[in-house]
Formats: sequence, structure tokens, C-alpha cells
Amino acid sequence: MTVPPTNSHASSEAFVPATHHIDTPRPMRVAVIGCGFSGINAAIRLKNDLQNAQLVVYEKNTGVGGTWLENKYPGVACDIAAAIYQLSFTEHTQWSAYHAPGSEILGYLEKTASDYDLHQHIKLQHEMTGANWNEERSKWKLYLKRHDTGAVVQDEVDVVLSCTGALNTWKWPDIEGLHGFKGQLAHSASWNESLQWEGKRVAVIGSGSSALQIVPTMQKTAAHIDNYVRGKTWISPPLSSLYLKEKGAFDAGNYAYTKEDLKRFRDDPETHWEHRRFIEREGNTVHPFGTQGSPAQQAAVAAFTERMRGKLTKKPWIAEKIIPDFPVGCRRVTPGPGYLEALCEDNADLVYTGIERITPTGIKTVDGQTREYDMIVCATGFDTTFRPRVPIIGRNGANLQDKWATKPTSYMSLAVDDIPNWFITFGPNSGLASGNLIVLLEYTTAYAIDAIKKMQKEHLKWMVPSSGAVRDFDEYCQTYFKKTVFSSTKCRSWYKMGTAEGPVAALWPGSMVHGTFMLSNPRWEDWEYGSLFPRNRFAYGGDGWTQMEEDGIEDTSFYIGRHRGPAPLAKVPVKR
Repeated sequence: MTVPPTNSHASSEAFVPATHHIDTPRPMRVAVIGCGFSGINAAIRLKNDLQNAQLVVYEKNTGVGGTWLENKYPGVACDIAAAIYQLSFTEHTQWSAYHAPGSEILGYLEKTASDYDLHQHIKLQHEMTGANWNEERSKWKLYLKRHDTGAVVQDEVDVVLSCTGALNTWKWPDIEGLHGFKGQLAHSASWNESLQWEGKRVAVIGSGSSALQIVPTMQKTAAHIDNYVRGKTWISPPLSSLYLKEKGAFDAGNYAYTKEDLKRFRDDPETHWEHRRFIEREGNTVHPFGTQGSPAQQAAVAAFTERMRGKLTKKPWIAEKIIPDFPVGCRRVTPGPGYLEALCEDNADLVYTGIERITPTGIKTVDGQTREYDMIVCATGFDTTFRPRVPIIGRNGANLQDKWATKPTSYMSLAVDDIPNWFITFGPNSGLASGNLIVLLEYTTAYAIDAIKKMQKEHLKWMVPSSGAVRDFDEYCQTYFKKTVFSSTKCRSWYKMGTAEGPVAALWPGSMVHGTFMLSNPRWEDWEYGSLFPRNRFAYGGDGWTQMEEDGIEDTSFYIGRHRGPAPLAKVPVKR
């Protein structure tokens, strides 16, 4: 039940009208935590769309870019088309390849932050270590550690947009003896660029998207490389591959744009926009494969199996070990160009036997065999539970770490009951198995900005989704997933917090296009509110005047024609 932002006439005190003008937004201070894709987008939108608001962006690293700053492992690249791996309103046309390397994506993000003059708002090397909601002041107190000085500083803000991402906290695998290894030990998410593997014996542990890029890159120059795989995985054809087929690059899995391509994209922007729309439309056709037993799912299994077996003819036994018996999409589908081909080379092998322990000089498997290595690479992923790594204390002492200790639930992926004025991008049930995730992140941010505008216009102290609305959204999600391959218990997946049983906590309950429709229609009745003027719900109307009238600068006849102001009224009825 929504709590009205007023106690109406319960108070015996006389109502005293406020003195502000109705078109003067309430001043607010807004903090963005994180400056990767979603943080940069949030900062741009907040700066552009809000009035009378102070913006600060806190980033723990030495630069912007998020995951693309942190991930520097060999072969790191975008596994979806770079042309659409950008904010919908930017026009970066000069990608070197259809699947661009990570360094180019980082360069794009750095340039975007500069182009939109964000650095004046960004505080680098500031890592949030905790947040506490002050009920009396209706503000968040943020605690931040400065990595440059070691000092802990505080800030007080009205609203927080958490843009730290879901796959941000990496972890070492729990393997006995790991840190007793005497050779080079590396994790894909914390790569030391001084590492050398040329002419070395290398072990790569893991079969996720990072491993699928690392193995073919290192195999080229390593003396020998073994990939230790615990589970099976579908290696897909290139995602959004029609353009690659047109260019004869489907089998290679990538295409280097020619000078002519890049010149055409630069000189005729509409050509590049259509290139992007073409890729987007194809990506949006993939959604049907997620339905259990659907013709699209059956076709995907057949096509993927044929393709994988075709690439493993030199070592057919690998196909028997790696091709899954679970549906396509039960785990995240990854193209992995060159991965299967690399495993078929004479200096590479797949090890499917479980690891017993790491020795000082190698790896011992459960069958008693020990293999010697100069270098071990752990491509073993991240914490996928969504549980914050720092305490976030909301109303009545509610700690988001505790609320999400076993199962993360949210309101439409972007807010949580008991955690007021706190909005999330890439929260629980925000991910996609098909379609463009960046688009959905943009719509999530737009929703949060609409909420902030509502708070400014109506002079609300706080707003928070009701617990009933959170429960209903969770029920909606889990009911939807019952008919999909994502809830299959035949595979472990980060979609299900690294478990086989679930629940599905990472994915949006529908297609990407479905998400844009749902997020474009805020249900403000699902929220609870606290007003700065609890005596009378219409006090936000102020003193009965507007700032534009007082200033005498703007045209106060804005409602005539199509100038500024509210949306036009409904169509004038036709006289009969």
C-alpha cells in the first residue's frame, strides 16, 4: 500500500503555504557510484536532464572505464558488435573491427567522458566503503576511502545512483595450494601486463568468456597450454552475424573494417546509424530461443552442435567432453572465435579431470596425474550473488547485504524496499540473454531520473518501493522463467548466482524491447513517499507563482503552439 506524502489534516497546526515557485525544482545533491558504462551514461543524463542539482561521481580506480579499465588480459575484446556497444546517442564510427579490442572500448569511454565534460564532477580513487541513511535528515551519508592518500572522507547526498555493476568483485578459485604455486599466478580480472608467457607452459582454469579469449591468444606463442574445464559450454557462432556473412567473415568470427568502410561511416553518418540499426534488429530476433522446447531452441542446439563438431574434427574427443547436454542459453552463450581451433593445435589440450590441488610447480588432478607449469591463469569469474561488498544501511537499520544474503530481490531491477533514494543500474534481474544490455541500462537510468524529477517537483524527501511491489515483481520474474531455458537445473550459471537450482537472479523477465516498454511507464503508485510538507499534499505548489513570471524573460505564452512547457493537450474534438 502506498503511503501518501502527507498526514493531511491530522495535525492541528495551521497550514502555512511554502514560499517557493512551482517551477523551481527542489535543490538536490546526487551521487553516482562507479564510472564505467552505466556511470558515464548516468552522469551525462543527470547533468543534461536535471535542474538545480549538484552532481558528484565517485570512482575507485585511477581512471574511468570500469570493467574495460580493469580487464587487460590477453585477447580481451567485445563479444558483441562494437557498433552497438556504445551509448545509443553517441556516434563513434571508427571501430577497427566488428568485435573491437578492449583497448578501443576503453578509449571510447574515456573520450565520451571528456566530450560531455564529466571530469569536473568525477572524483577518482574514491572507493565507497559504506553508506548510511539518516532518517531525520532524509539523506545518505557516504563513507569513501581515498586510495591516493588513504584517508576516509564522508559526503552527504540526497540520492544515490549505484553504477558499480554486477560482475565487479572477482575472486580466486577455492583450490588447495593455489597461492603456494612458485611460478607466475594470474587472475583474468586483475591482470599484470608485465607477465610473459612466450615459450612457457601455461594452464588456464575456467571456461567462461574470459577463458575463451585468453586461450587462443596465449596458445599462439606458449610452448604448451592446457585449459582446465569443469563444465560444458556452448560455443556459439558470432552474435548478430548477418553482416559478417555479407563480408565472408562468418567462420572467422570477426571482420576488420576497411579504410573504405570507415570513411563511409565517417562521411555519411546515416550509413553508420543504419549499420547499427541493422545489427540491433538482428539481435532482437534472438529472444525466442530462450523458450524451452521452442523451434528456435531446437534449431540452435542443432546448429551449435554441428558447428562445434566441425571445428573439432582434429580432436573429436574434445567434442564429447565439451558439448553440453543442457539447452542453449542455460549458461551465457559465448562466441569464442578461435577457441576451438586453438584447442586442436598440437601445443594445446583440454583437461576435463577435476583438480585436486595446486603444487608448487603445477597442477595435480583427481586421477593422480601431475602436470608441470610455468604459469597458471585463473579465469574463474566473479562473485555473482549481487550482495554488496560494503554495508548499505537503509531505513530501520535494514542492511542491503542482509536483504540479499540468500536471494536478491528488487523493484524492476532498480530499487529495493527499505533502501530509499537509492537507484541501481545492472541490479538483480536486469541482465539480458539477447539484445543490447546498454539500451536497457539507459532506460533504467531514465526511470531513476524521472523519479528524481518527481522528488524535485513535488518536494519529496524520500521515495522507496513498497515491499509488496518488490514481492510482486519477484513473483512475476520467477513465474516467467519457469517456461525458459534459463531456469534449467542441468547447468550452473551466473544467471542463477553460480548455482544449478536457481532462482534466476540476473536476467530481465522478457526481451530487451519488452524491458524498454516496461521501464518507460513508471508506476508511481508502487512507491511510498515522505514529503517536506506533510501538513498538506498540495504544498509543493508553493506561493502560487512561477519563476518565469517573476523573471519576465521567458515567453509565458508557451502553451500556444509547440514551444516549451508541458506536453500538448489531447487532440481537439472535431465539431459535428
